[in-house]
Amino acid sequence: MKFLKRLAISILAFFLTLFLIIFGLAFTINSTVLNPAFINRQIAELDISTLLNELTEQMSGASADGPSPEMTAAVTDTIAEVEPLLKERLGGLVTSTYDYLLGKRPNPDLAITLRSTIIKKDFFISVIDRLDIAPIASQLLIQELQFGQIPAEFQGYVKPALEKIVNDLKTWVKEQLDAAADPLLDYLLGQSDNFRVVINTDTLRTSLAKSIRETVLANPPPELSLLPPAEREAILNQFLPELERGLSAMLPPTIELNERILNPELKTGITEGIAEAEARLVEARQIIAYFQSAYKTLIVLILLLTAGIALIQRQVRGTSRTLGIVFLVYGSVEFGGLLVAQYFVGAQLRAQLTEIPASLQIWVAQLINHLIAPLTAFSLAALLVGVVLLVVSFVYPKRAIRN
Repeated sequence: MKFLKRLAISILAFFLTLFLIIFGLAFTINSTVLNPAFINRQIAELDISTLLNELTEQMSGASADGPSPEMTAAVTDTIAEVEPLLKERLGGLVTSTYDYLLGKRPNPDLAITLRSTIIKKDFFISVIDRLDIAPIASQLLIQELQFGQIPAEFQGYVKPALEKIVNDLKTWVKEQLDAAADPLLDYLLGQSDNFRVVINTDTLRTSLAKSIRETVLANPPPELSLLPPAEREAILNQFLPELERGLSAMLPPTIELNERILNPELKTGITEGIAEAEARLVEARQIIAYFQSAYKTLIVLILLLTAGIALIQRQVRGTSRTLGIVFLVYGSVEFGGLLVAQYFVGAQLRAQLTEIPASLQIWVAQLINHLIAPLTAFSLAALLVGVVLLVVSFVYPKRAIRN
């Protein structure tokens, strides 16, 4: 009888140890990969602006081609300024996606999620507002303007005039982007079949005409430079109607933007990419559901095995000693193994990461530590529980044997 009892306890202890090993891994996955708060913390710890600066330095050192230092500095400075907002929006995207993966909402709705987090008008406007887009916009306008529509005597003043109104131009471009952003983003993400935005050029034409006038007065052509200012302005006023007609022909009162200005493959590629991502999320949700069911079942099995050992032993000392040995063996082996692995794997990892930027090296090393932290804590807790149970098994009063 004692042999069968010991055999049964040994079998239960073996399976309890096995399930503790599996549970430790499952607990780690549930606390990290399947935990949106953990993912968001890792995003928050990544220094995006520093990483971008390091990547930029590497690329500029490797090749002379690429954007100018001024443009690179403008982009990196902008990202540094919007980094908190970017991380906040990424956090919202992660949280919303995990709400679907963990069964808190029925549909992935990835397009809607993207539009409400990362691909949101205020975020793009915030980025545009920090970029010095006026010089870029003025260069584009200079390339597109039909100078033949402007009187010859004024054509040489258009470019300087545009350069003078860069601040007005920035405000105007921002206004147009603000008006066009939502319809365009809805169209690209497949939330609407078309988009139409009408841009009014009155402000731009008025600012440009005023700037050309001021430029001419400040630096008049040779035939006007010797005249008194009042007479020079009077002659200029005679030409203003012709100048305004030329600007009207060069810049129509309104410009209509619609889906025809875009490559149809752009929208198709985005919508198909979203559909593919949603299909993958559906598959991932099913796998996670299986995992969660197995995770809960594992907890129940551990409790049942513990209860089974207690029922067979039918005494505190024997139960404490058996469970103490199980938890002590598991905890000490797991915890010691993790410490050894961290030492040797950490050295190998540092050697492998020497080619990537320093900030990314630090982040990856911290990420690995964060990933194994739950397993380390669980194994240490198991070890301590095992020690306590063994102590209890020795100090607990021995039950008196009845005759």
